[in-house]
Amino acid sequence: MNNYNLSDYLLFNTLNENEISHFLKVMKINSYKKNETIIKENEIGDSIMLLLDGTVSITKALTMHTNKNEKREKEFIKLESKDFPFFGEISVFKNNSKRTATIKGASNCTIGVLDKKDLITIFKKNSEIGYKVVTNISHKLIDDLLVTNNQVLKLTTAFSLMLDE
Repeated sequence: MNNYNLSDYLLFNTLNENEISHFLKVMKINSYKKNETIIKENEIGDSIMLLLDGTVSITKALTMHTNKNEKREKEFIKLESKDFPFFGEISVFKNNSKRTATIKGASNCTIGVLDKKDLITIFKKNSEIGYKVVTNISHKLIDDLLVTNNQVLKLTTAFSLMLDE
């Protein structure tokens, strides 16, 4: 486990080595093959995942689900371990939270999994660690929200231009 420098991840970048050690003790390491599903959109989740090695591809439905046989367009994003990404953070804040995207290995990859129950236990034992991690998660959520707002603005602009024609 000590091979992974978690301080490079936004999730932990304000924590010292001792504080990070609490997470290393409970982090599960999972390996996935290329094209293997790591997270499936709309399934219940309860963990944060860190991309430790490899590349993943994220797909997200761009239209509402109306028919089981209907193929919906997807938005593709690739994340590489060299950028120290983490995902699944929404599931820590909401019980029975559905995953908001599908994540598959774009290469063979290694994922560190932090279960919600383990995070809560760490946070209860040390509220300062909890405060730092939740603050870091909130920064990512804010950044993601700003990106989503920009995407909605682009879509509404395109829609209004189509209506004007």
